[in-house]
Amino acid sequence: MIVIPANDLQGSLINTSTTSYHHDITDSYDMFQPSTSKKTRSEDSFLFPSTLENLLKMHVDGKIIMAHKHKLNNDDRQKLAKIVVNQIISTHNYAEIRADTFLEAAKEIINLFPTEKIETYYIPYSPPKGSLRRQPARGKLWSRYVNVRAALRLADKYKVTDENKENLVLEEENDK
Repeated sequence: MIVIPANDLQGSLINTSTTSYHHDITDSYDMFQPSTSKKTRSEDSFLFPSTLENLLKMHVDGKIIMAHKHKLNNDDRQKLAKIVVNQIISTHNYAEIRADTFLEAAKEIINLFPTEKIETYYIPYSPPKGSLRRQPARGKLWSRYVNVRAALRLADKYKVTDENKENLVLEEENDK
């Protein structure tokens, strides 16, 4: 048995025979827990200005969500997805966004709201395996992203059409 100093684990005793098993469990659990190590802003959260909590505090809906932090309802989850996806899209300058970005965002949501499940916010695409069908990406973040992306494409289509109409009108006026 190894005795850990009080400042490390508050005087706990650790049995070395179970240490490797303990690390396996904590390693998989740690991916859903906030990091306690000191990191720079870019390492800690590349998706949000400083933290997800600060992003939420900047929005009216985010403040409402934070008031319900321990028990979110579906409306709160939709508002949360809206804020997060809008931030991701603006951060990535409206470019295609990779699956790992959504997974990272879902993990940050789980870190801030421990009662939530990651599957609610993002489930990545899974290719066909044997006789099983492929499973497209799902979740509130993905669904919101797909809808916003479609709306942006539609807006760009009309924007180009309106610019073309203005150019045609100007050309017709110049021809007179």
